[in-house]
Order: sequence, then structure tokens, then C-alpha cells
Amino acid sequence: MRFLSGLFIGALAGAAVAMLVAPQSGDESRDLLYARSRETKGRVQDADDDLAEAVKAFGTEVQSSVAEIIGRGKAIVDDATREGLRAADEQRASLESLPQHNT
Repeated sequence: MRFLSGLFIGALAGAAVAMLVAPQSGDESRDLLYARSRETKGRVQDADDDLAEAVKAFGTEVQSSVAEIIGRGKAIVDDATREGLRAADEQRASLESLPQHNT
């Protein structure tokens, strides 16, 4: 956003300097300044639209990546849970198969 502001201000400053050094009448200079400001406004709007589109595409890409990472994390947790339950079942079976001591 600072880039766009700088671009706009720089274009206006350049147009103002050009008007000061140009050998034109006041009406011609005002018309030129008005035309340049409309042109610059159009460029700034185009740049703003491009930036908004790029940010939207980046946001969509980030969302997709986050969803993929969350999916992988859930799969890892599910696998670990299954493995833990399997190990617990094996340990329980192993303990149940030991001879019992009556005290």
C-alpha cells in the first residue's frame, strides 16, 4: 500500500514539476495536470486491483496448505492412537497370560 501511495505522490510531483518548467499557458498546464492525474489514478487503480487479486490468490493458497497440513496431522494422530491401542491390547494380553499368584 505504501508503494501505491508513493507511486501516486511521485507521479503528481513529477507532473507538477513538468508544469512549472514547461512553456505553456495556465489553462494548458491545468489541462495537462488533470489528464496526467486521471492517467495516474487509472494506473494506481490497476495496480490496486492486481495487488488485491494477488493477495486473494495467496490467501487461497495458504488456506489450501493449512487444510492439507491439518489433514496430515489428523492422520498422524489417528495412526498413533491405533498403534497405542494395539500396543495396550498386546500388553494386556501378555499380562493376562501370566500365571496368577494367590497370596
